[in-house]
Amino acid sequence: MIPVCIFDFKRIQKLMSRQIIFLLCLCAFEVVGSKRSFAQSASKLTLQDIRAISTEMAFEGTLKQATRWNEKEAVHVIITSETGSYENKAFEHPNEGVDAQLFAYHYVVEANQVNLLWKVTDYIKDCPVDIEARFIDNTLQVTDLNANGVKEIWLMYVTVCHGDVSPLDMKIIMYEGAQKICDARTESN
Repeated sequence: MIPVCIFDFKRIQKLMSRQIIFLLCLCAFEVVGSKRSFAQSASKLTLQDIRAISTEMAFEGTLKQATRWNEKEAVHVIITSETGSYENKAFEHPNEGVDAQLFAYHYVVEANQVNLLWKVTDYIKDCPVDIEARFIDNTLQVTDLNANGVKEIWLMYVTVCHGDVSPLDMKIIMYEGAQKICDARTESN
């Protein structure tokens, strides 16, 4: 006989639902990878390209990836950036560790005005061992899977502070316009 107290069914159910959401987002991300029709019309940008569109599009960290497209009389720009390992003076450091942050920005340029539609920020702080906060290469995708004229933006990244082989956190975020549709996190080895 297995004691009932070993199983926390609410926690198991919560974990299962998170995993199901993550798997659904991951499956949708796989579909995004196979639907290249729109991804080919979005263009990748360099730092000089971003500055040529507008010098008002600011971002923290080092440029990781950027893309642009036209939608409804406006230019849309997605910028992802990372800081790498550094000491952020805004964080406390009782462990004498370091920090790492990542950022994603969605700018809309219309009639020579630049507006920030949304911003994603995530970080690891005061890590005394190995630290990572990075976007996974080639996972920034822009799609219109439901063909409603409003693009979906897909981001995937990992964060971890560990000194062993413990799993890292992987996160998939999907926005449609200004609305966050999917925000799934899971542990991965």
